[in-house]
Amino acid sequence: MRYFTQHNESNLTKKLVFLAGPRQVGKSTLAMSLINSPSQYLNWIISSNRKIIRDSLWSKNERLVVFDDLLKFVKWKDF
Repeated sequence: MRYFTQHNESNLTKKLVFLAGPRQVGKSTLAMSLINSPSQYLNWIISSNRKIIRDSLWSKNERLVVFDDLLKFVKWKDF
């Protein structure tokens, strides 16, 4: 995790960053560790978050928006 934050944390302010890897290695934990105000964390597995994601209802004033488990959204590449 230290390697990621040293080299990529500055990219979060100006780029779309995809975090991928095998199951159970800490991707969600890493994503949540990067969140501080004003930021928003949305997880596709949480049904109330699905509507927010599908309808683009997250706050556009956030510094960082994390979409977790988005690959479970069938049309995530079109999103």
